[in-house]
Amino acid sequence: MKLAVTLAVLAFAGCATAVDPEPSATSSTDQASVVPTGLPSTNTTCQWQIDESCYGQLNNANNLWPPGIGITSAFVMTRSGPPHLVGRVQTPTFLAFVVWNDSVIGRIFRIDVGSTDNANFDAVVANTFVVRTFNLPDTSAGSSGATSGGPSPPPHPNVDGSIVFDPGYLSSVAGNAAIVRRATADFLATRSAAID
Repeated sequence: MKLAVTLAVLAFAGCATAVDPEPSATSSTDQASVVPTGLPSTNTTCQWQIDESCYGQLNNANNLWPPGIGITSAFVMTRSGPPHLVGRVQTPTFLAFVVWNDSVIGRIFRIDVGSTDNANFDAVVANTFVVRTFNLPDTSAGSSGATSGGPSPPPHPNVDGSIVFDPGYLSSVAGNAAIVRRATADFLATRSAAID
């Protein structure tokens, strides 16, 4: 009898149609299996300055995309940040959220708009992605957003010092970066009879 019940349950389960889980339902388990444990994350900004350190490392490629710790993709999401005072001058800033492996906010840099630090950051991002992807057309790296984009007016007139973000906001940033990176990968993988 026990064997008959077990076989009946197995037969019923074998006939049931598979239900595709919603993407949001699988994302946490998929990410847990892909993302290495112990990958550093942050919720606090650090001011990007040439020849200075953030997060205990010099501001260069090895800070943006540290080698040898399990990072397989990097994406930078930028948006406007609140201004801060440099001396007595109100200086506009933007924020660069560095998302690793579609799920971890590894770095949050704050950069002064139009400064030499801004030019250095842009060059480091471009050069780092070329080096880490061996200059191949690779969809594991990229950036999106705008240094002028964000809520209007900015959330505070001046914010000096580090900015700390809540987990919900950072989860949204990582999720949006993953969507944009995957959409880029899908676009680049789509063949066209006219050009491919």
